[in-house]
Amino acid sequence: MAKIQRISDNRTLLRGLYLISCLFTKNSVNLPPPYYSNIIAWGSKRFIRIVIPVIKVFDIWPFRRSCTLAGEGLLQGFTDCHCHLLPGVDDGARTMEESLRLLRIYEMWGIREVWLTPHIMEDIPNTVDGLRARFAELQEAYQGPIQLHLAAEHMLDNLFEARLKQNALLPIGKEGRHLLVETSYFNPPMGFYDLVTRICSAGYMPLLAHPERYIYMEEKDYERLRDLNVKFQLNLFSLVGGYGPDARKKAEWLLKEEYYQVCGLDMHRQALVNPDMLQQSVRENVFRQLQRLVENGYEL
Repeated sequence: MAKIQRISDNRTLLRGLYLISCLFTKNSVNLPPPYYSNIIAWGSKRFIRIVIPVIKVFDIWPFRRSCTLAGEGLLQGFTDCHCHLLPGVDDGARTMEESLRLLRIYEMWGIREVWLTPHIMEDIPNTVDGLRARFAELQEAYQGPIQLHLAAEHMLDNLFEARLKQNALLPIGKEGRHLLVETSYFNPPMGFYDLVTRICSAGYMPLLAHPERYIYMEEKDYERLRDLNVKFQLNLFSLVGGYGPDARKKAEWLLKEEYYQVCGLDMHRQALVNPDMLQQSVRENVFRQLQRLVENGYEL
């Protein structure tokens, strides 16, 4: 009897999924006639009991509304905690004029506060004093309403240990408690978790930049980092495919599982600004999760 019931349920499931595919594809006109007359009779209770849970589990409900990053006012009053607008110091803005143009774009988007986070790494050996001097020049040149702050994005490379011991770092946050860090996109640094522990022992809370972009990271890696009290920073453009489908999928999962604490744009060059990115659609449920993240206002 149980076997017969399973067969019946499976047939109901297949019928329901077939019906959905017919209704929401160009082949809807070819829907077999029996389905028109019998759908309510055979489908109503079992469709709700069997097919709807499948739709929820696989997230394939066809009526979900989409939103855009710009259209819902998400950036109004936004704090960008990761960008490369400090001129002439890394792979971001090259000149003071380009930095000022990008800040004017930020003003149009409604952004209120910006943490400038130039790279400090082997390939871009910036110093704390040099970055502070360049930041002072930008502060003098920029007369707009956006509040500017200086921090850095620290690569966990072969020279990081020495910088940590010398405290040659630029932490992020008004109390200087967090340290924005990144790794190679392809491989973790040697002794990654031990290094994270030493950062914490030095009095900093690691803030991992764009974790969705690290190809080598899997669910177990994110879980272990969270257990080590590492915080996570989302690149907003990951959610609209700015770094490819894999990064987008990871970003949506990390957002759903509440791994992220803060967001950033990771803006680099004006030539890379694509106005259409802010108009790209994200599913409404993803947008609402993002909205809650922004509104919660984790204090750096």
